[in-house]
Amino acid sequence: MIKDIYDEWCAARCCSKDSPSAIKAAQELISMFEHGVRSKDDLRIMVGTIGADLLKH
Repeated sequence: MIKDIYDEWCAARCCSKDSPSAIKAAQELISMFEHGVRSKDDLRIMVGTIGADLLKH
């Protein structure tokens, strides 16, 4: 589930999976999951803005 959301996140932002913003998104997804967020929709929403500022540079 986390990988699916991560892949969607990267594809939506056209960024490589080893970019700083993608790495941050992966870390945050794992952290949210470890803290009890189990809904795919909730994870999508929560990770939605991660790295947005990095993508502008």
